[in-house]
This record gives sequence, C-alpha cells and structure tokens, in this order.
Amino acid sequence: MESKSSVDLWRRRNKVTHQINPFLQLRILILLVIFSSIFITTKSFSQITQEDIQTLTSGEIALPVKKAILGSYSFAKDSPSDFKVQLQLAKVLASHDLHKWAQLQYMEAIKLNPDNMEAHYLNGISLELLGESESSLAEYQKCAVLDPDYAPLSFRIGELLGRAGKIEASVEYLKKYLQRRPDCVAGQRRLAQSLVTAERYTEAKEYLSKVLLVHPNEKISLTSMATVQLRLGNMEELAEYQKLLTEDGVENIAFSLTDALEFNVEILNKSPNIWITKSEEFDKTKQFSCAIVCLKIANEGRPNDPVVLDRIGRNYFRLRKYRKAVRYFNRSLSIDGSRTITLHNRALAFIEIGKIQSAIQDVELIFVLEPDNNRSSALKKQLDAVNRDRR
Repeated sequence: MESKSSVDLWRRRNKVTHQINPFLQLRILILLVIFSSIFITTKSFSQITQEDIQTLTSGEIALPVKKAILGSYSFAKDSPSDFKVQLQLAKVLASHDLHKWAQLQYMEAIKLNPDNMEAHYLNGISLELLGESESSLAEYQKCAVLDPDYAPLSFRIGELLGRAGKIEASVEYLKKYLQRRPDCVAGQRRLAQSLVTAERYTEAKEYLSKVLLVHPNEKISLTSMATVQLRLGNMEELAEYQKLLTEDGVENIAFSLTDALEFNVEILNKSPNIWITKSEEFDKTKQFSCAIVCLKIANEGRPNDPVVLDRIGRNYFRLRKYRKAVRYFNRSLSIDGSRTITLHNRALAFIEIGKIQSAIQDVELIFVLEPDNNRSSALKKQLDAVNRDRR
C-alpha cells in the first residue's frame, strides 16, 4: 500500500492538473480559432499566391502591364471580401491572356456573389479560351438564366453548340442572336456555317449573301457560298464563286463581335501592340470608330509614337471629322515634323475645312523634304492650279 503522504501528493497534483487543464484548453481553442481564421481568410482571398504573381510578372513584360497586375493583386489581397475588387483582379489577368489564373480568380469572385452574371460570363470566356468547351457552355447557360436578354450570350452558346455537333440547337441560338443584332456579319457568317452543316442550303445562301454584300472578298463566306451553290445544283453560280476565290484581294477576315462585357476586360490591357493589331482588324471591316478607340488606348502606352497619332487622324478623316483629324495630325508632326505621309494627310484635311493656303504650305514642305515624292504629286498639281486661279 502507498503511504498516506504519497496519496496526498498525488491528490494535490491531480487537483492542480484539473485546475490548469481548462485554462490550457481555452488558450488552445483561442489559438486554433485565430489560425483557422487566418487560413480561411487566405483561402477565401484567392488560390493565386504572391509567388504566382511574381512569376507572372517576371521576365520581359511591359512596365504598365506589371503595374496593372501587381496593383490589382495588392487591392484584392487587402480586400478579400470585396466582390468588385476580386472580380477586377480576374479581369486584369484575363485582359493579358492569363486565362488559367483569371479563371481561378473568377471562381473566387463568384463565391462572393454567386448570382453575378458578369462574373459567370467572363469566366465562361476564359474557360472557352482554355479549351474547356463543356465547362464554358455550362457557365453561359447559367448566364442565360441570370440575364437572358444579353445578346452576345446567344451567339456564344450557339457557337459552342455548333462545335459540339448540336447543329439544330446552334441554329436556334444564332437566330435568336440575329433577332437582336440583325446587321452583325459575325453572326450572319456563323449561322450560315451551321445551316450548311445542317444541309439547309437555301437558308444558308440568304445569310452568306448578306455577308458578301458588305465584304465581297471574304474568303470563308465565298468558300461556303461555292459549297451551297454546288449542293443546290447551281453550276453557273458555282463557277462564278470559284472564279472569285482565285482573284487577288480575297482574304480571311476576323469579324469582331460587339460584346460590351468582353471589351471592358480587353480595355484593361496596357500592351500597345495588341491594340494596334485590333485597330487594324477594325480598319479592314471599315469600323473606324472602333479602330479609333483601340488606337487611343495604344496611344496611352505610346504617347510619343507619331504613327499611332497619324492613324487616329486618318480614321477621323474617314469619318469626315476633319477638324479632329487635323488635331491628331498636328500632334503627330509635333513629334516628327519630317513625316511626309502625315503632311499629305493633313493637307487633305485642310482642303476639306477650306484652309487651302495651309494645304499648299504642307505640300510645299513635302517636296522640300522629298523632291521625288510620288504620293503627293497629283495633290500638288491640283493645289498649284487652285493657287493660279486665286491669283
């Protein structure tokens, strides 16, 4: 048997233990809550880590792009429960074609606001660009419930259904899109392609004719029209379109979809080269106002590029906004006064607003800089004749 003293000692120790344990448990519980909240906050912010962002912004990347990504990440990290801030980070990443990371961030934003159509829609675009067509279609279909009136949604669903071989459903959605945007050549061409696949050749011919009326040298539509004529047994028309396909000037044209939500993402991209390329695409389809928007964004990244300013001026000239054109030609020439093409363009604008003497001065300067200039020779003769008549 244990002695009385040892038993008492055991009891005293046991009593102390029982007194301390509740306090220890409470402290441990508090620490667990703190660490859990830190962990949850970190996870609820984003699956994208600081190391990921550093990797994304390392290497040869333009400074404005780096600032845009780092700034958006910093705001998102500081405001983990702010839906708009989290969505903005996703949009900035998507605008620079970082769709793998953008898609993860869109999902984080959607957790904060599950019924936001814009977040689901933009997530669908990133998924589509990543080749995840089924997941993308699922997102677009959620959007159709949240906002069935957003026209580009019908186009995108129709496009993906067509790729999946669900042709009749594709036709239905594309027709719904064209009910809202009847003049959209991108929609007309895509619907025509689905109708050809569905062997509905007479209907396809109707939509292809609309495309070719605006863009007679568009290669994809000419090829589709040749197929349609063959299937309909119109041999003379088939020969005509086959001949057109061999002529100079036939080209593939990337028709742009007017999509406000997608454009609001693209506009966050601070890479001038991308916007210059986009402006060229709009120029080809004679969408000069859209080209100007793109060039102005490019100008933000290249404020001292005389070529960009000259091109803005030329597009204003095409829109018959001659005074605005002159302003941009002036800015271009203030950077490089030896650009004879800009002097030529400004002279043409001066003529349109009645400043003949200013036009004459520009043309005279052209031939001082380039005595053998062929581009402006006809213009010089016209202005010389005007000048003689004025005397």
